[in-house]
Amino acid sequence: MVRGLLAARASLDAPPTPQEGVNLASIAAQVVQSRLARLPTEQLSQDPADLAGLLSLFEDGLDGYPNDARPRLIRVLRGLAESDDDVQGALKDLRSLCGAGFTVDFTGGTRAVKAAEVEIEALHTRLYPEGGGLQGLIPNQVGEFALAGASSLEWVPSRNRRGIERVAVVPAEEIRIRRDLTTRQLVYQQWGYGSTVTLDPLTYRHVALVTAGRRPHGIPLFIAALASLERKRQLLVAEQRVINLMARSALVQAKIDQPTPEQLGLRGVTISDPRYMQAVVAFYNAAADLIAGSSESGIYVGTKGTEITVLPISQNAAGAPEVTRGNQHRVWNALGTQPFLRGEMDSTTQALAQVTIPLVYAQAVMIDGGLAQALEFGFNLHLRLAGIPAQAFVKFTPPKSPFQLEEATALLRRAEAHERLAALFGPAWAQAAMREFDITENDDQRAPKWWNPSPPPSTPASGGPTP
Repeated sequence: MVRGLLAARASLDAPPTPQEGVNLASIAAQVVQSRLARLPTEQLSQDPADLAGLLSLFEDGLDGYPNDARPRLIRVLRGLAESDDDVQGALKDLRSLCGAGFTVDFTGGTRAVKAAEVEIEALHTRLYPEGGGLQGLIPNQVGEFALAGASSLEWVPSRNRRGIERVAVVPAEEIRIRRDLTTRQLVYQQWGYGSTVTLDPLTYRHVALVTAGRRPHGIPLFIAALASLERKRQLLVAEQRVINLMARSALVQAKIDQPTPEQLGLRGVTISDPRYMQAVVAFYNAAADLIAGSSESGIYVGTKGTEITVLPISQNAAGAPEVTRGNQHRVWNALGTQPFLRGEMDSTTQALAQVTIPLVYAQAVMIDGGLAQALEFGFNLHLRLAGIPAQAFVKFTPPKSPFQLEEATALLRRAEAHERLAALFGPAWAQAAMREFDITENDDQRAPKWWNPSPPPSTPASGGPTP
């Protein structure tokens, strides 16, 4: 096969004969088949629960936390996503915005596209059954981008290499990325308990949204919120302490004469005897319980010589709301969420929402791009294994805007502006209009046969007649 490739390269200057063209095509097919033949037939990533030994001491870190380990920080974020209301709320918002749905487009011949549609539809039903199929895999990977910084999936082929059997989620904190000194390619290794597994680049896909410098490890989207979340925990503890003090509206001071040994039933015992001291302590504890039990009714009964004084306690939490609110805004900023999405509706206006909502949507669209890359890798690997000459492209549905009327009016105005500019500049304006609406020259060939829109009536734009 190598000789055939060298011979083919040496004869590039001369026009190939039909027989040579057939040989080149067969050689290319053999190369593709040999690559696919090296695909593993089982899952290479491992579950740490199945591994023996101790956790490796070698761990990567994050620049913002030089004295801590990246795997531990990711585990902290995973815990906060289950226990903290702000982290879980922001994550729910992201999952809702990124789970609006998606479509899969295919390129290739007519038969190949139809076969690819059937294969990918069948693949949806059996992928990731432990999480609800493909619809459960998407929110899982949204959480991975936010908490771990990357999507880390291994697409496991079937035994006969005729397709993808399942997908395995490999937590990103278990992945160590190295660069091969010879090929300069990235090598992905799963570090577990006492063992290291090198993942196959033909079946494993690591997608990081945000990176720093030359480090290929993804940065968790929620990592900046850790400091503010720790301060939030401290403020909640202090707030609970103030609430407990405010619940005690008064302090009861009781003075009771110390009983003698005879009064306690200890005849012949001196006051220096340890038994007498234990009896005195028990006596005062019983008196305290009696007073505390009578506090709700306001009645205190005691022996002669008992003096009870009620001292009012003045406690307030002045200034605490401002401190708490300021820290809450820091938490929300670090999580990429907005105050009105967390329930603070006091100063929210439609004009402000029209500015801030696109920021939240932009983050969701960025995550959708990473999800599309991860899914396309697995879908196209499945099509190659199935022998279908088609390529899949995943396109996520953007979040639905609450300002559709205003956006539709703006779209109409832009279309009218392009119409007037096209009349002014002629065909020279075609490229500008195509860039504006993301249109290529061959898009008209992909339109279905029933597509035959009638030209809309000419509508004069405001400010004068349409030229």
